[in-house]
Amino acid sequence: MLLLGLGISAALGAAACEPLLAVPDTLQVAWVSPIARRARASSRLTVVRSADLRKWVQEQGRDPAAVLQGLGLVGRRGAVRRSYKVVIFDVSAPALCSAVGNGAVPSCADDGPGRPWGVRRSAWTACGYLRSTSDGERSLDVYSISWESASQQGFCVMPLERFLAEG
Repeated sequence: MLLLGLGISAALGAAACEPLLAVPDTLQVAWVSPIARRARASSRLTVVRSADLRKWVQEQGRDPAAVLQGLGLVGRRGAVRRSYKVVIFDVSAPALCSAVGNGAVPSCADDGPGRPWGVRRSAWTACGYLRSTSDGERSLDVYSISWESASQQGFCVMPLERFLAEG
């Protein structure tokens, strides 16, 4: 009986996740973090597709607080207490992993299913995407990648405000 209950609850949990977007073989990803946050060679970064982030900005506006809420980095009130940066990387899809696998992107199950650094509990779904802290709506698909893999082809760092101005 216990196994049946576990199977039903697992099926219900899986059904609660919405499908993730398809990922091309190569893509640009963005790591958004406080300016003071540094990555070590052994670090894992929480990233979103750059194209998805740009689309989010076009749809939601260029307000830094709204963007950071969409990324789950600030709370419901949108209080931005520090400066943020956006780091853009060119990566291959097999270097990424997600909380749940989807075709080109494997599951991060071996790395632990925990909530990524800086992402608020209210934004983390463990389904491979975030929920905006402003309204609880689905926002962006989120991935994990090692700094070593992400930085192989170089990267571009800019203040969040500049990224938003370029749209």
